Amino acid sequence: MAGSGSSPHLSATVSVVPGTFAKKLSFNTPVTPAECSTYLFGNATRAAACKPAGAVVGGKSLEFLLDIRSDETVMAMRDDIRNAIVQGGVLTSSAAKTERIVPLNGKVNVGGGGGPKEPAGYTNLNPLKTDSGGPSSVSSNHLLGSMEQMAELIQPQSVIEMISNRLRFNDVDWALATAAAATVMKPGGKVSMNVWCSPEDAVQLAAAFKSAGFKDVRTFGAGPGTMLTAVR
Repeated sequence: MAGSGSSPHLSATVSVVPGTFAKKLSFNTPVTPAECSTYLFGNATRAAACKPAGAVVGGKSLEFLLDIRSDETVMAMRDDIRNAIVQGGVLTSSAAKTERIVPLNGKVNVGGGGGPKEPAGYTNLNPLKTDSGGPSSVSSNHLLGSMEQMAELIQPQSVIEMISNRLRFNDVDWALATAAAATVMKPGGKVSMNVWCSPEDAVQLAAAFKSAGFKDVRTFGAGPGTMLTAVR
């Protein structure tokens, strides 16, 4: 059966997972949870419902599990693919883009977990990479994804402030991440990121922001207390 989704020529085979209420989606090409969400629901806001079931490389997987016990989840699916998801079959896609969001208050906390010790009023951008010491869940305002994926998930020039707290330097591809941040941040938008890194890493960190077009780039502090500030 056919249905619309996020990318040209994208298709998925739907199968039952024995003994569960889950369906497995096997895509013809690796996708992110946000792309899986857009494929099923028409937007990226339900990325947390798409659980990678296979190897994850670069934030993408070929296989995802979808729990269909919730009537609300099933009814939120695009009309043209709901039956195929419920009954099983093959889905194909021809739509072009992921729906990008505007973050809460124009603010993004990269790697944020939404916990009581973290600042409120931010969209918490987090890929849920527990193997790197990150949280297994985010308590509020969660946008599933990494800093490198910001331009895929967030509307251009919609971010006025970007922060982080003890984000590990080696968990981020800074050339890709700063380029993505430059796309989504408004001119004059402010960056104040706590990045756990060495003095040598701090030099590379600042260079990446400068190369991406950020101004007034400064680093100070050391180790887990390293701070970077900048203006878009």
